[in-house]
Amino acid sequence: QEARKDMEVMFDSKVMLNLWVKVKGGWSDDERALRSLGYDNI
Repeated sequence: QEARKDMEVMFDSKVMLNLWVKVKGGWSDDERALRSLGYDNI
């Protein structure tokens, strides 16, 4: 909600934000997936 309000001030216009998250099972045990997310020191 705060991000939306900040953007409304920045753009001087109403803003609608939606966030959809899809989680891959076992991602935290997948070294390649972790590297793709920027976790290099695993």
